[in-house]
Amino acid sequence: AITDDMPGALFEFRLSKDKQVEIPFVSGSIRQLLGVSKEEIEQNVKGLTDLIPPKAQLAIDDMIRKSLRTMQPRNADFQILNKSSGLLRWVRAAAIPTGIPAAQNVVWRSFWQDITDIKELQQQLESAKETAESASRVKSEFLANMSHEIRTPMNAILGLSHLALKSDPPARLKSHLQKIDRASRSLLGVINDILDFSRIEAGKMALEETPFSLDTVLE
Repeated sequence: AITDDMPGALFEFRLSKDKQVEIPFVSGSIRQLLGVSKEEIEQNVKGLTDLIPPKAQLAIDDMIRKSLRTMQPRNADFQILNKSSGLLRWVRAAAIPTGIPAAQNVVWRSFWQDITDIKELQQQLESAKETAESASRVKSEFLANMSHEIRTPMNAILGLSHLALKSDPPARLKSHLQKIDRASRSLLGVINDILDFSRIEAGKMALEETPFSLDTVLE
């Protein structure tokens, strides 16, 4: 009664001398998990093995082989068919071996739990993560491209204002040109900061060592 009420299927199985699977016990909760009754499986193990896809069988074989080699509990996640719904369900299985391997007298006590909801949530999280990373890459590329596009005309403005200032313009015009030059340099600093953000997100930000005047920095 206790095992039938558990949120998962509990059973024992062993390998016969001719490597056939025998299941001396299975809990009634197997019906909720796989859509078959315990009587069906106890009478014919094929009722269980027919529900196991080849990929899942490889995972189970690997779990059994490793547990037999170490005589330690082993876990595996795999998909198995629910006979009632016809849908594949994700199962997390734990196999705990007992007995003497040399005498070919090993019994595994196993617990299978439906983790389909957990797997679906994991897939949703992975999909959301990929979407977020893709959006971040697009943003970084946009920032980098935009910064470079603005830098080209900004350099032209700086260069031309510098040449105009060297031509000894009238005082009023000189004042305007100096303001243009200062504003352009300030905007160029903003553009460089944006490029720095792009480099940081791309993992390409590098610190450089260069001489500087502490007084000038503090000013």
